[in-house]
Amino acid sequence: RKISETSERVRNERKTLEQRQERRVLRGAAMQEGFAPVVGAVAQIAGTDYVGVIEKLQGEKAILRIGAIKMDVNAKKLVKTEKKPKGASLPRDISMEETSAAVPSSIMVRGMNVQDALPMVERYLDQALRRGHTSVTVIHGRGEGILRREIHALCASLKYVESYRLGDAGEGGYGVTIVTFRR
Repeated sequence: RKISETSERVRNERKTLEQRQERRVLRGAAMQEGFAPVVGAVAQIAGTDYVGVIEKLQGEKAILRIGAIKMDVNAKKLVKTEKKPKGASLPRDISMEETSAAVPSSIMVRGMNVQDALPMVERYLDQALRRGHTSVTVIHGRGEGILRREIHALCASLKYVESYRLGDAGEGGYGVTIVTFRR
């Protein structure tokens, strides 16, 4: 009984902290003078390191392209930034030495945050395709599914990905994504 009361108290405290952080972020964004989101502008999501280009505005919603990912964001959370947005793909000047090493048939990003994992997964998929793999496995873990959703969004945006799916029971279940490349 004490454990359930304690866990309930912890959940409530966490929720309160998240709400405070959300209010702080919104206040910071609102305090920024002279920034009105417009299509084509470079913007940052307040309180994060996510920088991208505004692709579409729909009322209070904005679609922000961050590299190969499109995110629906509350337009009030967007702030002006001097940072450069991440490119939609890898640089074209990658030397063959960087990709000549054997590329494994799977990559593990379990436990990583989205910000660190996505560029790593995109680079891995590009290298695996170049090395002739027909399909690969991305191990993202089960967790709350945030990393899985972002990896699926990345796969959906890559032209060279034919399909992606969660693993079968013998492949790792919903803790892995199987990516198949176009030929």
